Amino acid sequence: MLNNIGKGKSAASAATPLDTASKIKRFAELRDSGIISEEEFNTKKKQLLGI
Repeated sequence: MLNNIGKGKSAASAATPLDTASKIKRFAELRDSGIISEEEFNTKKKQLLGI
């Protein structure tokens, strides 16, 4: 599931800050629901932030 949403750093660099925040919030909800792990969430958050 994690690999299908918001792939690549190019998507992060083209995204608006609100879009990026919205995606991070969506991943946080997936983490909180137990769908993805804390590690997967942190990896995706870093990818979206470009760090």
